[in-house]
Amino acid sequence: MTMPKELSLPTLNRRSLLQGAAALAAAGSLGGISPARAAGQVVVGTWGGDFAKGLGQSIDVQMEALGYKVVQDANTTAARNGKVIAEQALPTGSFDVVCVQPGAAETMANAGLLEKLDPAKIPNLAKVLPNLRISEYMAPHIFSPTVLIYNPDTLPEPPKSLGDLLDPKYAGKFAVTDANYTIVVMAAALYAAGDIHAIDKGKEVVEKLNANGLKFFSADMMAAPLQTGEITVGLLPLARVVMWQNQGMNIKAAFPQEGSIPYIDGMSVPKNAPNKEGAYKYIDVMLGAEAQRIFAEFMGYLPSIDDAGLTGKTAEQLTLPSPAPKIVLEDYAFTATVQQELGEWWKKSILGK
Repeated sequence: MTMPKELSLPTLNRRSLLQGAAALAAAGSLGGISPARAAGQVVVGTWGGDFAKGLGQSIDVQMEALGYKVVQDANTTAARNGKVIAEQALPTGSFDVVCVQPGAAETMANAGLLEKLDPAKIPNLAKVLPNLRISEYMAPHIFSPTVLIYNPDTLPEPPKSLGDLLDPKYAGKFAVTDANYTIVVMAAALYAAGDIHAIDKGKEVVEKLNANGLKFFSADMMAAPLQTGEITVGLLPLARVVMWQNQGMNIKAAFPQEGSIPYIDGMSVPKNAPNKEGAYKYIDVMLGAEAQRIFAEFMGYLPSIDDAGLTGKTAEQLTLPSPAPKIVLEDYAFTATVQQELGEWWKKSILGK
């Protein structure tokens, strides 16, 4: 897989800070994890569901064997990032480790909210794949190309492009995840103009898809409607296909001919993390071969390191097709400049709120 080695980094503005605080308020409070901590406790801000289970199986068990107590604080991306922003003035925050995507990590880092990761304290950083070394403030955990997923029992011939979903035969049969609206619009821009920066053209395509009965499910919940035939196609990371195939589901993937945008997830350490030593150890374990293999086997995400040593069925499932599909890395600096406007447009024009 070929991806650019360098990216421009976004900045955090006052509007972003207010967004984060608003997201936190919507989540309820700064609560979730008690401020009283046991010695050796490491609090990880993460997603819930399958992702949290994967962290538990691949990283948390190893940390506990080393004498640490791992506590997962599961919430939405907006609430999790908002908590880091809202707690910036506190001497100690809620999280030791926070799961983030690259754009958010650099945005918060530029605002002075994250620790610059020290390779001396996280030796396994040296094993990160070169094209995933996109931030000194985030250790990449996993990645996976975004693909068109489908059930061959209900759709023997898969779509070749996002544009195929504009056909009336897919009316009410195509679904996306609301949380990943930026990738949805950029994927539409790739189809419409061959350029993820062509947001206006991408929005036009998404509006047409919406008029054709676009549906919305969380990633964890999309397998069921694919199995029942409620929908026939979804837009998700390839990892979900691998995971569901391993659970016995007949779900396959098709790479859009116009290109696939990879989903990348990583981990950062807030400046005011109460247990930075434990945070560094958690990230180092995450970048170890054992944790990467276990997570790949459970969730189907590609490892971020060069010595994961995948074998057997997992290695076969995570080998990209030949000829290699077109992969287009998201421009995180550009995303930062359009995300607010895109979010407002998505909520009003697509969700009708």
